[in-house]
Amino acid sequence: MGRQIVWLSVQLTDITNGFSELFAVKDASEITCVKKAAYLTSSVMKILLCPKLEKVIDEERKVTHSSLMDDTEKAILDPLKVKVKLKAENVDICYPPVFQSGGKFDLKPGASSNDDHLYYDSASVIICAIGSRYGNYCSNIARTFLIDATPTQSKVYETLLKAHEAAIEALKPGNRMSAVEVNAKEALPPTKATLRSDNQEMSKEELRRQHQAELARQKNEETARRLAGVGSGSGDGRGNSRSSNELVAYKNVNDVPYARELVIQVDQKNEAVLLPIYGTMVPFHVSTVKSVTSHQDNRTCTIRIFFNVPGMPFSNDSNLKSQGAIYLKEITFRSKDPRHSSEVVQQIKTLRRQVASRESERAERATLVTQEKLQLASNRKQARGQHLILMKLKKSSVRRDRKNRINMDFQNFVNKVNDHWSQPQFKGMDLEFDIPLRELGFHGVPYKASAFIIPTSTCLVELIENPFLVVTLGEIEIVHLERVGFGTKNFDMAIVFKDFKKDVLRIDSIPSTSLDAIRNGLTLLT
Repeated sequence: MGRQIVWLSVQLTDITNGFSELFAVKDASEITCVKKAAYLTSSVMKILLCPKLEKVIDEERKVTHSSLMDDTEKAILDPLKVKVKLKAENVDICYPPVFQSGGKFDLKPGASSNDDHLYYDSASVIICAIGSRYGNYCSNIARTFLIDATPTQSKVYETLLKAHEAAIEALKPGNRMSAVEVNAKEALPPTKATLRSDNQEMSKEELRRQHQAELARQKNEETARRLAGVGSGSGDGRGNSRSSNELVAYKNVNDVPYARELVIQVDQKNEAVLLPIYGTMVPFHVSTVKSVTSHQDNRTCTIRIFFNVPGMPFSNDSNLKSQGAIYLKEITFRSKDPRHSSEVVQQIKTLRRQVASRESERAERATLVTQEKLQLASNRKQARGQHLILMKLKKSSVRRDRKNRINMDFQNFVNKVNDHWSQPQFKGMDLEFDIPLRELGFHGVPYKASAFIIPTSTCLVELIENPFLVVTLGEIEIVHLERVGFGTKNFDMAIVFKDFKKDVLRIDSIPSTSLDAIRNGLTLLT
């Protein structure tokens, strides 16, 4: 029924003659034109393109895809450059030559070459497609170049090549066009991946990406709540600074002092600056004033007051509570009394210094905490032990016996400590020894020298190179992996703590071979 409705609204046309002409057998002149076009395309690929790519890769030159496209197009339009004796006026391109590499591939017929550099590192892939036209008859060649191909790439390419050859064998007079697809599918082994839409499976990488996206959304919401002042803001070093929303000079209009004259006044008691604006005294808290200057010119004196506004390096809050507010950035007054102008400027500067000094002292006092009474192991967060080798012996048997003895001594030490922790006075501390997972370790530079960093169930530790590294996983807010890219040998890790007062910990020069293990480990921990 649906097809009938569609057909009734569309005008039908007989296309039999058009398809008959399209699939008609070509005469001798047409076949000659096709052969010439194919010969030109093949010559450009063999004589110009392949040697040029080999030279670029051998000399490690930086060449863009667009420049390769221009050179190839010029060679097609001028057949003599590739030693092909064809008239240039009969030659044209089917489409702009296509060069793709670096993992960015577009297999659509309308693909184009971008301005990225040709990528030819190990295990990389380069796709080239060129087409020429002679006498309005086209030919097309596409080639895939594998640079130091991996065994998996070679195996996949051989499989696709067999399917391609099977499709060519099916192109015989009298065969149906569907036979080409059937032959190609039959040549593919059943163990290869096939496209399907009924059973959708999600890879581990896609699951990890979705999990990271959800974590990013949660962190953004938490940050927005904290900056808006609705979060906890206490105990984690995030909300100790005084917000600009707390800067209140007068609680209501009645508290504003009466002014007989519309002149600039400084209220020392309420720490406010009263400015005459449109016939009304408008109060500003002195902490909102960034700077004040005065300039005397002939008989007049100019006073300029600059205010702190969002986007300026002034406070730690983001003014999310007043997103729709209008802020005053600068105001200028002119006065005929230079003495009064200088006095007002000096009063504002003095009051600003007093308030800044008081707030600095207040912030410093806020960092002071009452320390607990020192007790053995009561205030220790992490206890890490690493055996020491004091001497090296030449005899392997003696060295092996000494190693076994050290391991036995360390095991006895652990057993004794566990027995000690089992006593009633230590049961509430929940103390236990943590075993490092060396198989998940990775090399990196946390300080100045490279070290082998080992994760545990609760920490990230390095206990051999001095200074030692112990990072509690529960104190980490975000782990950011930097310089991660296709073809890079190393990347960096930046650890942001939940206490934003702590400096960001950087671990540099981590081998790219450890990237997947670190990603999977961090995903499991979150």
